Amino acid sequence: MFITGFDENAASIIYTLNLKVQSSGASGFDALDSGSKIFAWDGDLSAWFVEASTVGIEEEIADTTREDKGDVNGDGYLTKKLDYAFRFKVSTTTGDTIVDAYKKLDFIFENSPIKIIRGTDTRNDQDRVYKVVLEGHQKELGIRRPQAYYILEKQQGVAGFPLNGGGDLLDNPLVVTLTIPYDQYLNPGTASSSIDPQFPDKYVAFLAKSSDARDVFTGDFYPRKDADHPELTEDPEESITKIALKAMVDRPGVSITSSIAASVEQIFIRTQRNSSSVGFLTSLRRPSVIRASGHTWEWTGYLNYDTSFPSYQGEPLDQDFALGKIIVEEKGGRIYATGMNEEGNYYLGTTVFDLRSGEQFSIPT
Repeated sequence: MFITGFDENAASIIYTLNLKVQSSGASGFDALDSGSKIFAWDGDLSAWFVEASTVGIEEEIADTTREDKGDVNGDGYLTKKLDYAFRFKVSTTTGDTIVDAYKKLDFIFENSPIKIIRGTDTRNDQDRVYKVVLEGHQKELGIRRPQAYYILEKQQGVAGFPLNGGGDLLDNPLVVTLTIPYDQYLNPGTASSSIDPQFPDKYVAFLAKSSDARDVFTGDFYPRKDADHPELTEDPEESITKIALKAMVDRPGVSITSSIAASVEQIFIRTQRNSSSVGFLTSLRRPSVIRASGHTWEWTGYLNYDTSFPSYQGEPLDQDFALGKIIVEEKGGRIYATGMNEEGNYYLGTTVFDLRSGEQFSIPT
């Protein structure tokens, strides 16, 4: 929020304030539409109010020696926090003639319009998803670094073992997808050969449920950005990495130090809320893999081969149903296959090429 005014030196000032978007569960939240979530309800005063803060606002300082005179962003005003306009009004009479004169002034222009400008989400894609840090990799012992699609599990004896249990993760376990060496993550844009490794045993990894893991490699797991309503896409509930993290936190023996929400602060994981140690011992388990090169699928989806012949089929199966039976991955297992079906459609993994029409599409997983 911006209000124009001046200071004691007659410099043009734009007083600035950051408005807070209320979280679900805040008083009055459900009574407002999606464009009014900056308001909160005060039950004692029976009135709406706006919660705001000046934390993080970078002030501009007048400097006659600079070409821009201190107006770094070039908007014609010196940026100041809103409370700068009231700094002379805090105390009582001081006895200083000049200061006491300032106390009588209103440093905000009379009838100054209040301008509210939506902030933009300037984070890069990697900063808009959740990541975990894996450490303890010991290359000298022949242990492989974290691999794509490996299942993340607690070691036996750790409180809350197994991690992938219960009704949700038992059939759809948590898996590691993309991994980035920690040193490389700290030095984006720098060639790995130019980085002096300080953390050779640490990796930044993206966790996902097994059924969502392929979307990480295609880039489809980055939440979309809504420029008109950035707060609505800041941290969407359907974010793949957020879904995985919530599923992990819901398991016994997993506690986190802060809520799962958009933030620049780290969230630490413990086995108990009052535990002094951070993290827990894990193991990465290689999933079961089926490799079928040059496979032939004929009338897939008709239960068994004997009843798949056209004379037994009746009506042809819908394409989506038939495709859903071509490759079925369950409980973290992976299938890597190529081949054709009875109609000459060519399959390369989960991508299908219809050789009759030239169409290309994906198998639903």
